[in-house]
Amino acid sequence: MKNVYVRGLRNVERLFLDNNKLTKVPKWCSNVNSSYVPNLKTLFLGNNNIGDLGTNNFKCLPSVLYLNLDGIQTGRIQDNVFSSMPHITKLILSRIGNPLKKISEFAFNSSSLSKLDMSLNNFHFERATTKIFSFCQNVVNLDLSKNIMPKNLTMFREIIQQLPNLQKLTLVKCGISEIPDMLFASFKMIWSINFSQNRIFHWTNLFLNVTSLTKVDLSMNAISIINQTSFSKEVLVSIKELNLDANIFSCTCDQLWFLNWTKYHMNKVVNFKHYKCKHPIDMDGLLLSNYHPTVENCTPWNPVNTIIIGLAGSGAVIVVIIVLIVRCQSNIKNYIYLFRVTYNKRRGYLTLDNDEDFEYNAFVVYCEADSDWVHTKFIQRVENIAGLKLCIHHRDFEIGQPIIGNINKFVEKSRKVVVIMSNDFAKSEWCQWEVDVVQEKRRRIGRDVFLLVMLKNIDSSHMTSHLRALLASGHHVKYSSGVGEDLFWRAVVEGLKIPLPYPPVALLRQ
Repeated sequence: MKNVYVRGLRNVERLFLDNNKLTKVPKWCSNVNSSYVPNLKTLFLGNNNIGDLGTNNFKCLPSVLYLNLDGIQTGRIQDNVFSSMPHITKLILSRIGNPLKKISEFAFNSSSLSKLDMSLNNFHFERATTKIFSFCQNVVNLDLSKNIMPKNLTMFREIIQQLPNLQKLTLVKCGISEIPDMLFASFKMIWSINFSQNRIFHWTNLFLNVTSLTKVDLSMNAISIINQTSFSKEVLVSIKELNLDANIFSCTCDQLWFLNWTKYHMNKVVNFKHYKCKHPIDMDGLLLSNYHPTVENCTPWNPVNTIIIGLAGSGAVIVVIIVLIVRCQSNIKNYIYLFRVTYNKRRGYLTLDNDEDFEYNAFVVYCEADSDWVHTKFIQRVENIAGLKLCIHHRDFEIGQPIIGNINKFVEKSRKVVVIMSNDFAKSEWCQWEVDVVQEKRRRIGRDVFLLVMLKNIDSSHMTSHLRALLASGHHVKYSSGVGEDLFWRAVVEGLKIPLPYPPVALLRQ
């Protein structure tokens, strides 16, 4: 059949005219440019002797979705041939021409096209413009198998990256030996890539920033090593099917990462049990799954490692020391305080345990919020165990006397003043005033008259200038429960026992 008349086919939706001897495309328009086939959705014209395609060949096909021109004899695809079909989504142009020689820049000018099959044409894409696909940017499925992709990697990249919505790319047997770096970085939805039957042996950053990829076919190439840089972390997570069959694998230590990865992801690797070693010669034909290198065998000892281990060990020791200092700084401060007290004793300043000038060993200043600790802990250890006598205002002040008078009177009866400091103490205006009152004794006698006890750390927001001056004027001991508690109590008791300067004693220096 050489000619076809399609009048009277207004209700036809599928028309198969393939495998005939048609030399031209049937006429679809009436004399008034109305369509003879307004409802036609699927049209097969493949394997006919149709020559050049003109811009009017597919006019008056308003409903066509699928056009198959497989095997027609045209040697060129001209501009806007398919743009007259407003709803076409699938176009088959495989095995066309004898051979196909030219594709014009606007040949695929179609905003509706989503699948384009140009396989088996042996077309040299280096002869085409890099904008060949820039006017069909909604294509999601592209098959260019058995064509020749450009050796120029910049041109290769520009041709493919004209399709930002691409989801499936098939480039089987395209003579590819190198792939442009980061070719797929701009494709946010691509899920399938097929580079089977090429000459690819390596790539760099090919899969960087690709997060949607689930299927990769690199079978029948010249790949020898798969290592940690071959695929990005994102691809290793998203991939569900990886085909590397019939490559020329090397059974060397460079393969260690891939072998370890397949142990946990065997279900993702197609036909892994059939993969064979090609190199070295003595392992030619060995199944890759039977090659078992170990980390020990593949990691020769390097003298530099000794230096690194030594430096790392020294660094670890320093870190441990720093951590211990930070965690035990209160115990260290208490030990230093106790050492200084003991040092002064050894220089001849004897304890005045029977000093008859004082009724109390110490006058205790503290805030109400810390009274529970003072009564249950401090008084218990200092009075009941150490045998010293403390002046506690709740217990010892004279009832009915003015508070300022009581403070002055009992401070004079006390050999030392203990200040229990905490956040609550720092926030209390009364406690600050009480410290100011007893400061007079320090000014007269010296800084050893005060024993500063840090019960709880004071926040910087509550640290007043008076407290800073008080802490700067002498050493303080810090309460620490647990391991350092006994050291704390020894420092407190010894600090209360050292004599005041009658006769003068050496002051503890910071």
